[in-house]
Amino acid sequence: SKQPLELRRGYTNVVDCIVRVAREHGLGALWRGGSVTVVRSVLVSACLMGVTSEAKQQLFDRGLFKNKEGVALMMASTTISSSVANFIAMPVDVVKSRLQNMSAKHGPLYQGPLDCAVRSVRAEGPLVLWRGYFPALIKLGPYAMLSLTFLDMISRLATGRAAL
Repeated sequence: SKQPLELRRGYTNVVDCIVRVAREHGLGALWRGGSVTVVRSVLVSACLMGVTSEAKQQLFDRGLFKNKEGVALMMASTTISSSVANFIAMPVDVVKSRLQNMSAKHGPLYQGPLDCAVRSVRAEGPLVLWRGYFPALIKLGPYAMLSLTFLDMISRLATGRAAL
């Protein structure tokens, strides 16, 4: 945990965590940040799928790749889409993390996602919304490359057409 030792909650296992959070903070605390997590997932998925498809077409049409179904084109396309998806979703990710990590002991620090974003920007400047961009990109890039390349390959095997 990132918290100092005296602030750690000392859960013994997952069930202990769920039971104690529900008992100490109410059932709603189990879903703190849940709506923001869904928004982030939608943004990442939409960007990965849409930008990969468009980047693949544009890179091929411009003659940068000779094989429209090649792995190299797919890797380049997913690299572009990972960068875009990360850039678009990072502000939501920062807000999500701050909401999920706020302590409930002294009352909520933020009133909701918008309050969290506004207060964070006021206190730390607009670039705070992209804090952690490169580590997140290092995590998302390989995932997107592998999963979308496999998706494309499996789709071609199953249907005869590329998925993206």
